[in-house]
Amino acid sequence: MTALAGNWLPHVLQALWQNTAVALFVLLLLRVLRGAGPQLRHALVMLAFLKFALPPMLPLPTGLFSAAPPAPAIEPVRNLVGLAMQPSGARLVVALMLVHLLGIIVCLSRLASEAWTLRGIRRRAVRMGDALVSREVPVPMATGVLRPAILLPESLVRALDQDELADVLAHEREHIKRRDVLYNWLQEIVLAVWWFHPLARRLGREGRALREECCDDALLARGACEGAHYARTLLHAASFAARPPLSAAAIAESEPALLHRIRRIADARFTPSSRLSPLAAALLVALALLLLPGLRVSAANRFAFDHETRAALSPHSHDH
Repeated sequence: MTALAGNWLPHVLQALWQNTAVALFVLLLLRVLRGAGPQLRHALVMLAFLKFALPPMLPLPTGLFSAAPPAPAIEPVRNLVGLAMQPSGARLVVALMLVHLLGIIVCLSRLASEAWTLRGIRRRAVRMGDALVSREVPVPMATGVLRPAILLPESLVRALDQDELADVLAHEREHIKRRDVLYNWLQEIVLAVWWFHPLARRLGREGRALREECCDDALLARGACEGAHYARTLLHAASFAARPPLSAAAIAESEPALLHRIRRIADARFTPSSRLSPLAAALLVALALLLLPGLRVSAANRFAFDHETRAALSPHSHDH
Protein backbone atom coordinates (compact mmCIF):
# COMPACT_ATOMS: atom_id res chain seq x y z
CA MET A 1 0.00 0.00 0.00
CA THR A 2 2.87 2.38 0.83
CA ALA A 3 4.51 1.74 -2.56
CA LEU A 4 1.21 2.45 -4.31
CA ALA A 5 0.81 5.67 -2.33
CA GLY A 6 4.37 6.61 -3.29
CA ASN A 7 3.36 6.40 -6.95
CA TRP A 8 0.07 8.20 -6.34
CA LEU A 9 1.55 11.25 -4.59
CA PRO A 10 3.93 12.59 -7.29
CA HIS A 11 1.33 11.95 -9.98
CA VAL A 12 -1.37 13.89 -8.11
CA LEU A 13 0.99 16.71 -7.09
CA GLN A 14 2.23 17.29 -10.62
CA ALA A 15 -1.23 16.98 -12.14
CA LEU A 16 -2.71 19.27 -9.50
CA TRP A 17 -0.59 22.32 -10.17
CA GLN A 18 -0.63 21.92 -13.95
CA ASN A 19 -4.41 21.40 -14.08
CA THR A 20 -5.01 24.31 -11.71
CA ALA A 21 -2.93 26.62 -13.89
CA VAL A 22 -4.81 25.56 -17.05
CA ALA A 23 -8.21 25.83 -15.33
CA LEU A 24 -7.45 29.36 -14.10
CA PHE A 25 -6.23 30.38 -17.56
CA VAL A 26 -9.30 28.95 -19.32
CA LEU A 27 -11.75 30.49 -16.83
CA LEU A 28 -10.05 33.88 -17.32
CA LEU A 29 -10.15 33.40 -21.10
CA LEU A 30 -13.88 32.62 -20.90
CA ARG A 31 -14.43 35.99 -19.24
CA VAL A 32 -12.33 37.80 -21.85
CA LEU A 33 -14.18 36.01 -24.68
CA ARG A 34 -17.66 36.20 -23.13
CA GLY A 35 -18.87 37.91 -26.31
CA ALA A 36 -17.58 35.08 -28.51
CA GLY A 37 -19.76 32.24 -29.73
CA PRO A 38 -20.52 29.35 -27.36
CA GLN A 39 -18.83 26.84 -29.69
CA LEU A 40 -15.41 28.37 -29.04
CA ARG A 41 -15.99 28.78 -25.31
CA HIS A 42 -17.30 25.21 -24.99
CA ALA A 43 -14.26 23.90 -26.86
CA LEU A 44 -12.01 25.79 -24.41
CA VAL A 45 -13.77 24.13 -21.46
CA MET A 46 -13.34 20.71 -23.07
CA LEU A 47 -9.67 21.50 -23.65
CA ALA A 48 -9.30 22.14 -19.90
CA PHE A 49 -11.07 18.87 -19.10
CA LEU A 50 -8.73 17.04 -21.47
CA LYS A 51 -5.82 18.46 -19.48
CA PHE A 52 -7.39 17.07 -16.28
CA ALA A 53 -7.66 13.66 -17.97
CA LEU A 54 -4.12 13.43 -19.42
CA PRO A 55 -1.09 12.12 -17.48
CA PRO A 56 0.91 15.04 -16.03
CA MET A 57 4.20 13.52 -17.19
CA LEU A 58 3.62 13.50 -20.94
CA PRO A 59 5.98 16.14 -22.37
CA LEU A 60 6.13 17.40 -25.94
CA PRO A 61 8.46 20.06 -27.38
CA THR A 62 5.54 22.47 -27.89
CA GLY A 63 4.30 22.35 -24.30
CA LEU A 64 4.73 25.21 -21.86
CA PHE A 65 4.95 22.78 -18.93
CA SER A 66 7.52 20.68 -20.79
CA ALA A 67 9.76 23.75 -20.85
CA ALA A 68 9.71 23.93 -17.04
CA PRO A 69 12.51 22.29 -14.98
CA PRO A 70 12.29 18.48 -14.74
CA ALA A 71 10.15 17.22 -11.87
CA PRO A 72 13.08 16.26 -9.55
CA ALA A 73 14.53 19.75 -9.95
CA ILE A 74 11.48 21.38 -8.35
CA GLU A 75 12.71 21.52 -4.76
CA PRO A 76 9.39 21.94 -2.86
CA VAL A 77 7.90 18.92 -4.64
CA ARG A 78 11.07 16.88 -4.13
CA ASN A 79 11.18 17.71 -0.43
CA LEU A 80 7.50 16.93 0.05
CA VAL A 81 7.80 13.56 -1.68
CA GLY A 82 10.97 12.81 0.28
CA LEU A 83 9.16 13.57 3.54
CA ALA A 84 6.27 11.35 2.49
CA MET A 85 8.67 8.47 1.92
CA GLN A 86 9.53 8.50 5.64
CA PRO A 87 7.52 6.07 7.82
CA SER A 88 5.59 8.82 9.63
CA GLY A 89 4.69 10.63 6.40
CA ALA A 90 3.85 7.45 4.54
CA ARG A 91 0.86 6.76 6.78
CA LEU A 92 -0.58 10.19 6.01
CA VAL A 93 -0.04 9.71 2.27
CA VAL A 94 -1.78 6.33 2.39
CA ALA A 95 -4.70 7.91 4.26
CA LEU A 96 -4.97 10.74 1.71
CA MET A 97 -4.87 8.24 -1.17
CA LEU A 98 -7.68 6.20 0.40
CA VAL A 99 -9.81 9.34 0.91
CA HIS A 100 -9.24 10.25 -2.74
CA LEU A 101 -10.22 6.75 -3.84
CA LEU A 102 -13.30 6.79 -1.61
CA GLY A 103 -14.42 10.08 -3.14
CA ILE A 104 -14.03 8.64 -6.65
CA ILE A 105 -16.09 5.58 -5.71
CA VAL A 106 -18.86 7.74 -4.20
CA CYS A 107 -19.03 10.01 -7.28
CA LEU A 108 -19.03 7.12 -9.76
CA SER A 109 -21.63 5.27 -7.68
CA ARG A 110 -23.88 8.31 -7.77
CA LEU A 111 -23.45 8.57 -11.55
CA ALA A 112 -24.23 4.88 -12.02
CA SER A 113 -27.25 5.09 -9.69
CA GLU A 114 -28.73 8.01 -11.63
CA ALA A 115 -28.15 6.20 -14.92
CA TRP A 116 -29.89 3.08 -13.56
CA THR A 117 -32.84 5.18 -12.37
CA LEU A 118 -33.14 6.82 -15.79
CA ARG A 119 -33.13 3.38 -17.42
CA GLY A 120 -36.14 2.40 -15.31
CA ILE A 121 -37.94 5.67 -16.08
CA ARG A 122 -37.44 5.12 -19.80
CA ARG A 123 -38.96 1.64 -19.54
CA ARG A 124 -42.05 2.98 -17.76
CA ALA A 125 -42.51 6.08 -19.95
CA VAL A 126 -45.20 6.41 -22.62
CA ARG A 127 -44.08 6.99 -26.20
CA MET A 128 -45.20 10.18 -27.97
CA GLY A 129 -43.71 10.34 -31.46
CA ASP A 130 -39.91 10.18 -31.09
CA ALA A 131 -40.09 11.20 -27.41
CA LEU A 132 -41.04 9.52 -24.13
CA VAL A 133 -43.46 11.13 -21.66
CA SER A 134 -43.14 10.45 -17.95
CA ARG A 135 -44.42 11.77 -14.62
CA GLU A 136 -41.07 10.92 -13.05
CA VAL A 137 -38.89 13.58 -14.73
CA PRO A 138 -39.02 17.27 -13.73
CA VAL A 139 -37.51 18.75 -16.90
CA PRO A 140 -37.17 17.86 -20.62
CA MET A 141 -33.93 15.99 -21.21
CA ALA A 142 -31.93 13.91 -23.66
CA THR A 143 -30.51 10.68 -22.24
CA GLY A 144 -28.54 7.68 -23.42
CA VAL A 145 -25.31 7.42 -25.40
CA LEU A 146 -25.81 4.21 -27.40
CA ARG A 147 -29.62 4.40 -27.40
CA PRO A 148 -30.48 8.10 -27.09
CA ALA A 149 -33.99 9.14 -26.12
CA ILE A 150 -35.90 12.31 -25.24
CA LEU A 151 -37.78 12.36 -21.94
CA LEU A 152 -40.56 14.92 -21.41
CA PRO A 153 -42.41 15.66 -18.16
CA GLU A 154 -46.12 14.92 -18.48
CA SER A 155 -46.94 18.27 -16.85
CA LEU A 156 -44.88 20.15 -19.45
CA VAL A 157 -46.61 18.38 -22.36
CA ARG A 158 -49.95 19.57 -20.96
CA ALA A 159 -48.70 23.12 -20.28
CA LEU A 160 -47.07 23.94 -23.65
CA ASP A 161 -48.83 24.53 -26.94
CA GLN A 162 -47.82 22.59 -30.05
CA ASP A 163 -45.36 25.22 -31.31
CA GLU A 164 -43.64 25.51 -27.93
CA LEU A 165 -43.44 21.74 -27.64
CA ALA A 166 -41.87 21.63 -31.11
CA ASP A 167 -39.16 24.06 -29.92
CA VAL A 168 -38.44 21.90 -26.86
CA LEU A 169 -38.22 18.73 -28.97
CA ALA A 170 -35.95 20.48 -31.49
CA HIS A 171 -33.64 21.53 -28.64
CA GLU A 172 -33.40 18.01 -27.24
CA ARG A 173 -32.87 16.51 -30.71
CA GLU A 174 -29.98 18.95 -31.11
CA HIS A 175 -28.45 17.63 -27.87
CA ILE A 176 -28.60 14.12 -29.35
CA LYS A 177 -27.16 15.28 -32.67
CA ARG A 178 -24.26 17.00 -30.90
CA ARG A 179 -23.67 13.96 -28.62
CA ASP A 180 -23.97 16.18 -25.55
CA VAL A 181 -24.96 13.21 -23.37
CA LEU A 182 -21.57 11.66 -24.17
CA TYR A 183 -19.87 14.96 -23.30
CA ASN A 184 -21.71 14.93 -19.97
CA TRP A 185 -20.61 11.37 -19.21
CA LEU A 186 -16.96 12.10 -20.01
CA GLN A 187 -17.07 15.33 -18.00
CA GLU A 188 -18.60 13.64 -14.97
CA ILE A 189 -16.04 10.81 -15.04
CA VAL A 190 -13.21 13.38 -14.98
CA LEU A 191 -15.00 15.27 -12.19
CA ALA A 192 -15.29 12.02 -10.23
CA VAL A 193 -11.49 11.70 -10.27
CA TRP A 194 -11.04 15.39 -9.39
CA TRP A 195 -13.99 15.63 -6.99
CA PHE A 196 -11.98 17.77 -4.55
CA HIS A 197 -10.97 20.43 -7.12
CA PRO A 198 -13.25 23.53 -7.02
CA LEU A 199 -12.05 24.84 -10.39
CA ALA A 200 -12.89 21.53 -12.06
CA ARG A 201 -16.42 21.83 -10.65
CA ARG A 202 -16.64 25.41 -11.96
CA LEU A 203 -15.54 24.26 -15.40
CA GLY A 204 -18.19 21.54 -15.26
CA ARG A 205 -20.94 24.11 -14.66
CA GLU A 206 -19.59 26.27 -17.48
CA GLY A 207 -19.50 23.28 -19.82
CA ARG A 208 -23.11 22.28 -19.17
CA ALA A 209 -24.35 25.86 -19.61
CA LEU A 210 -22.39 26.33 -22.84
CA ARG A 211 -23.78 23.10 -24.32
CA GLU A 212 -27.25 24.62 -23.88
CA GLU A 213 -26.14 27.81 -25.66
CA CYS A 214 -24.58 25.75 -28.46
CA CYS A 215 -27.95 24.05 -29.03
CA ASP A 216 -29.72 27.43 -29.05
CA ASP A 217 -27.29 28.80 -31.63
CA ALA A 218 -27.45 25.73 -33.86
CA LEU A 219 -31.26 25.80 -34.02
CA LEU A 220 -31.50 29.54 -34.65
CA ALA A 221 -28.61 29.65 -37.13
CA ARG A 222 -30.20 27.13 -39.49
CA GLY A 223 -33.72 28.50 -39.00
CA ALA A 224 -35.13 25.45 -37.23
CA CYS A 225 -36.72 27.80 -34.66
CA GLU A 226 -37.79 31.44 -34.83
CA GLY A 227 -35.85 33.63 -32.39
CA ALA A 228 -38.64 35.51 -30.60
CA HIS A 229 -40.86 32.43 -30.30
CA TYR A 230 -37.94 30.30 -29.11
CA ALA A 231 -37.12 32.88 -26.41
CA ARG A 232 -40.76 32.78 -25.24
CA THR A 233 -40.56 28.98 -25.10
CA LEU A 234 -37.47 29.22 -22.90
CA LEU A 235 -39.26 31.71 -20.67
CA HIS A 236 -42.21 29.33 -20.33
CA ALA A 237 -39.83 26.43 -19.68
CA ALA A 238 -38.29 28.38 -16.77
CA SER A 239 -41.13 27.17 -14.56
CA PHE A 240 -39.88 23.60 -15.17
CA ALA A 241 -36.21 24.35 -14.48
CA ALA A 242 -34.63 21.70 -12.26
CA ARG A 243 -31.33 19.87 -11.93
CA PRO A 244 -31.39 16.86 -14.27
CA PRO A 245 -29.37 13.67 -13.72
CA LEU A 246 -25.67 14.36 -14.22
CA SER A 247 -25.38 12.41 -17.46
CA ALA A 248 -28.54 13.89 -19.07
CA ALA A 249 -28.73 17.05 -21.18
CA ALA A 250 -31.73 19.23 -20.29
CA ILE A 251 -33.23 22.40 -21.77
CA ALA A 252 -33.70 24.06 -18.36
CA GLU A 253 -31.23 23.31 -15.53
CA SER A 254 -31.77 26.52 -13.57
CA GLU A 255 -33.83 29.69 -13.88
CA PRO A 256 -30.79 32.07 -13.85
CA ALA A 257 -29.14 30.12 -16.69
CA LEU A 258 -32.36 30.20 -18.71
CA LEU A 259 -32.81 33.94 -18.18
CA HIS A 260 -29.22 34.51 -19.31
CA ARG A 261 -29.93 32.58 -22.50
CA ILE A 262 -33.13 34.55 -23.13
CA ARG A 263 -31.32 37.89 -22.66
CA ARG A 264 -28.58 36.66 -25.00
CA ILE A 265 -31.06 35.72 -27.74
CA ALA A 266 -32.94 39.03 -27.31
CA ASP A 267 -29.73 41.09 -27.62
CA ALA A 268 -29.70 43.10 -30.86
CA ARG A 269 -26.07 42.10 -31.43
CA PHE A 270 -26.87 38.38 -31.21
CA THR A 271 -25.73 36.50 -34.32
CA PRO A 272 -26.11 32.73 -33.94
CA SER A 273 -23.52 30.46 -35.48
CA SER A 274 -23.30 26.69 -35.42
CA ARG A 275 -19.64 26.31 -36.44
CA LEU A 276 -16.21 27.36 -35.31
CA SER A 277 -14.51 29.95 -37.48
CA PRO A 278 -11.09 29.03 -39.00
CA LEU A 279 -9.49 31.57 -36.64
CA ALA A 280 -11.16 30.00 -33.59
CA ALA A 281 -10.10 26.51 -34.71
CA ALA A 282 -6.50 27.71 -35.15
CA LEU A 283 -6.57 29.26 -31.66
CA LEU A 284 -7.75 25.95 -30.17
CA VAL A 285 -5.02 23.96 -31.91
CA ALA A 286 -2.36 26.42 -30.70
CA LEU A 287 -3.66 26.31 -27.12
CA ALA A 288 -3.79 22.51 -27.19
CA LEU A 289 -0.16 22.31 -28.31
CA LEU A 290 0.86 24.74 -25.56
CA LEU A 291 -1.25 23.55 -22.61
CA LEU A 292 -1.85 19.81 -22.95
CA PRO A 293 1.74 18.44 -22.83
CA GLY A 294 2.97 17.81 -19.29
CA LEU A 295 6.14 18.11 -17.27
CA ARG A 296 9.43 16.30 -17.92
CA VAL A 297 10.39 13.80 -15.25
CA SER A 298 14.10 14.23 -15.96
CA ALA A 299 16.44 15.56 -18.61
CA ALA A 300 16.88 12.05 -20.03
CA ASN A 301 13.27 10.88 -19.86
CA ARG A 302 10.91 12.38 -22.42
CA PHE A 303 7.96 10.10 -21.68
CA ALA A 304 7.67 9.10 -18.03
CA PHE A 305 5.34 6.79 -16.17
CA ASP A 306 4.49 6.63 -12.49
CA HIS A 307 7.20 4.22 -11.36
CA GLU A 308 9.84 6.30 -13.18
CA THR A 309 8.43 9.47 -11.68
CA ARG A 310 8.64 8.04 -8.18
CA ALA A 311 12.22 6.91 -8.73
CA ALA A 312 13.20 10.31 -10.11
CA LEU A 313 11.62 12.10 -7.17
CA SER A 314 13.18 9.81 -4.57
CA PRO A 315 15.80 11.67 -2.53
CA HIS A 316 18.20 8.70 -2.88
CA SER A 317 18.12 8.66 -6.68
CA HIS A 318 18.45 12.45 -6.78
CA ASP A 319 21.61 12.36 -4.71
CA HIS A 320 23.16 10.07 -7.28
